[in-house]
Amino acid sequence: MTKSVLLRILFVMAFSFLCSKISTAQKGFAFSGGVQHSRIITYPIQTIGSQSVVALDPAFGFALGFDYRFGLNKNLDLKLGLRYSNRNSSSSDFEFRYYYLEYAMSPIVRVYKDLWINIGLQLDNLNESRIIEERSDGGTSNQDGNMKSNTISVFSGINYDISNRLTFEIKYSLPFENMDYTNIYAGFTIGLMNPKKSPVGKYTSLDEAGENPQEVTDLILQREGLSVFPLEILEMPNLSYLYLNGNQLSTLPDELGRLTKLEHLFAANNKIAYLPPQIANLKALEELDLSYNQLSDLPEEIGELVSLKFLKVNDNNLSALPQSIMKLQNLVELDVSGNAGLLRLPQAINLLRSLETLIVDEATEFPIPFSPANPRLEVIYK
Repeated sequence: MTKSVLLRILFVMAFSFLCSKISTAQKGFAFSGGVQHSRIITYPIQTIGSQSVVALDPAFGFALGFDYRFGLNKNLDLKLGLRYSNRNSSSSDFEFRYYYLEYAMSPIVRVYKDLWINIGLQLDNLNESRIIEERSDGGTSNQDGNMKSNTISVFSGINYDISNRLTFEIKYSLPFENMDYTNIYAGFTIGLMNPKKSPVGKYTSLDEAGENPQEVTDLILQREGLSVFPLEILEMPNLSYLYLNGNQLSTLPDELGRLTKLEHLFAANNKIAYLPPQIANLKALEELDLSYNQLSDLPEEIGELVSLKFLKVNDNNLSALPQSIMKLQNLVELDVSGNAGLLRLPQAINLLRSLETLIVDEATEFPIPFSPANPRLEVIYK
């Protein structure tokens, strides 16, 4: 491999790395490989005998390389590619072999679910050619060709994501300088783990998450205009983080307790007026944010959330806290400010031995006596 070729490869890799730093939904590196069919119409070749060949047979070959694909948003990616390919003629009396380095760049647009289309540019660097001719004695001669050039091609293609790792691609390219040929490529790309990409189970689209419910660990549906809790969420057994802030939800479903691996539930800035008793089944829940809603009470079952560390129910319509709150012995922070009807805290507040931060209104009255189990408790007034 020549020094110039190596420098080009390093440039593509460096450019890919730079692009990954500004991407919002990185897809990562992938190996690529496939077969191709070329029809070279006119390309003068000077052999040793000064014979000019202007009409060549179709050529077949393979291509191997890698792609780097990263997202600009959920429906638009940018893909960079580097491939090494060969193209061999099928003639019996005159054969040629071309060896290329191909550098490609294209936007890739989602048209339906896992189906994408792309239109881009490709630099074909013809770095070696060989000509094999049949001699008069029945043997063959294997000669170096005299062709070394760069060709710019425009291409379009169809990509189908078979899975998160495997993509099938068909690409049609047509050069517009130096060489007159057409090329059809069909192949696969196999994705690699990218340590800089978002966690595999993180989704910001309900449709995409619904296609892989077993893989979803983080689901972010903030400010999506939801007025009804999507029941598809209940089919995601490994869900750990659920973000529903800034929607129009008026209630959480009774079946919410099915999400037994849920650790963080954010549903602030909605219109939630009802919290189902079945929330008691969320034994792994560590953080619950129900601030800026319309709750008038909390169910007694909230005391069954034995893993709960952070509870925010500020800016609701609460007039009392349930006595069962004394069971939340892992609770570290409690925010009950902004509830005009909550004039007095229950005696149970004294029993929370892990409570370190308590956020209340200035007018809130404390139980008498107020002797918190945790001497490090800090009371913050709003």
